[in-house]
Amino acid sequence: MANVSIFRNAMEAVSYIADPTAPWDDVLLTAKAMIGADAATLLMFNERQDLLVLRQTGIDESAEREYTDYYYQYDSLAQAALQSPSGRWWDSVTLQATSETRRLPFYADYMPRHRMGQVLAYVITGDPERRAAVSFQRMSATSDAVEKISQGRTAVYLRALTQAIANRERAGALQFNSLEMILTGLGDAAFLAGPTGILYRCSARAYELLAKANMLSTYDRAVTHPRAEFGTAFRQALAKAAHQQQKIKFALPTNWGEGIRFDIVPAADALKLANEPILLVRMQACSVFSVPDVAQIKSFFSVTEAEARALCALIQGHSPLEYAQLAGLAERTVRNHIASLMKKMCCSRQAELVRLGSLLS
Repeated sequence: MANVSIFRNAMEAVSYIADPTAPWDDVLLTAKAMIGADAATLLMFNERQDLLVLRQTGIDESAEREYTDYYYQYDSLAQAALQSPSGRWWDSVTLQATSETRRLPFYADYMPRHRMGQVLAYVITGDPERRAAVSFQRMSATSDAVEKISQGRTAVYLRALTQAIANRERAGALQFNSLEMILTGLGDAAFLAGPTGILYRCSARAYELLAKANMLSTYDRAVTHPRAEFGTAFRQALAKAAHQQQKIKFALPTNWGEGIRFDIVPAADALKLANEPILLVRMQACSVFSVPDVAQIKSFFSVTEAEARALCALIQGHSPLEYAQLAGLAERTVRNHIASLMKKMCCSRQAELVRLGSLLS
């Protein structure tokens, strides 16, 4: 049973999990002491069993590198955790009960070479898209390890850890929902995704726009596109934003003259559990058929209402003659309005007027 000092330190570390940038190194270090292990690791996988996060204390760099490069694929302990709810323990001793499991490279090669006699994994989040667990490595194995560490102060600590994770996930969901409400009110949308296009959170408006663009996979868990080159280009934009940690702009057509603009940025720490690579994507429907309001043009460019109407017609694609006929004006009158617009807006060509006016579309 953990002593009072170890328990107090572990509980204090857990209390900071609510911070925007959670102190995972401290959480792992104190959890290792609390459980009585030689090493501790935070692992996160997505539903495709891709390794998203690995943070550890007590494991040498070569062992970490070997695991992330190869052995995680054969870690049945991690795979079992992927199917489990939060609060569930898994024990390598139990999982190695069959000869088939014992022959897996993780157990037959990796664990013996790195002097791991036993690995215990505690599932801390059961999100279908992101499964996370804290695993504890021991040099020696005992058959009743889970039973022993599920009692007394350790049990209290584990409940606090599970609750702190749940509270952090809930706070992140509330922040995303608030952002969703703001963007939806503006006619835009947002979603959270991984670098490969897997969706973690998605607003109703985002689902609507993605569906309209035929960009949802069969199970609505990933962003795709019926044209392979577009799907590849979008995933490359996501990966670039994650790798460079900067904003990336992207656009895809939906119909003639219509499309969707994407602003892709690394998600804020408060929207993540650890340092998993998550992108916040803002979506905006765009169309050449969208034109600014006459009053808006008049105010923004300090022009007369007649001039604003002429500019609005040009943005809509009408020629001066067409607008004159539609408005019941002489063509010379319309061209005088255009000449005045060019002077006031410092433009030398009609095309420049249209481009400048389109700022408000």
